[in-house]
Amino acid sequence: MLRIAGGKWRGRKLFVPDGIDTRPTAGRIKEALFSMLYGHIEGARVLDLFGGSGALAFEALSRGAEYAVIGDNAKAALRAINQNIQKLGAQSQARALQGSWELNIKRLGSEGKTFTLVFIDPPYTMKPAPILQAICDCGLLDKNGILILEHATKEGIPQIQGLLVKKTRSYRDTTLTIYERETNGQPSNLSGQL
Repeated sequence: MLRIAGGKWRGRKLFVPDGIDTRPTAGRIKEALFSMLYGHIEGARVLDLFGGSGALAFEALSRGAEYAVIGDNAKAALRAINQNIQKLGAQSQARALQGSWELNIKRLGSEGKTFTLVFIDPPYTMKPAPILQAICDCGLLDKNGILILEHATKEGIPQIQGLLVKKTRSYRDTTLTIYERETNGQPSNLSGQL
C-alpha cells in the first residue's frame, strides 16, 4: 500500500491496482521530486498521464494543487484511481481518464485543457520522446508549466523541440528530468526558480 507523504492527506493510504505490473515512484524519489517542485504546486493544474494508482497526482493535490486529471490504459489502474478519488473525497478535484496515452492526449487537447504540472512516468520499456512531443504538439503544457519525466537512467535524456531541460536528478536506475516550455527559442519565466 502506498501512502501520501505530505499535505492535507499526509499518511493516508492509497489503493494500488490489482494484477497489473505497475512501478510506483519510490518514496525517496517522490520526496526529492516534491522538494524540487516546492513553490510550484499550490494552485497547479496537474496531468498524471500514466497514473497507476494516481499517487503523484494525489500527492500534488494533498500539497495544494487545484485539480488533477489522472490517465491510464489499464482497467485495474482506473479502478484504483477511482477508489482513491472516493476515499480521499476528491471528486471535485480529480478526474480519472481511461485510454492510451495517445487517446488521452488527443482528448485533452480537443477539450482545450492546459496543465501547469505534467507527470510522465511510462513503463521503462516505452520510449518517452513521442509522448513528450505529442504533449507539445497538442499544447497541453501551459506556457508557465513544468513537465516531469521519470525514466530509466540508461535511456539518456530525451531532447524535444519546444521543451527545455531545466534539471535532472538520477537515483541509480531512475532519472527525473524536469522540462519547461520553450517560447520563441527562450526559456519561460521559470528559469532560476527550480
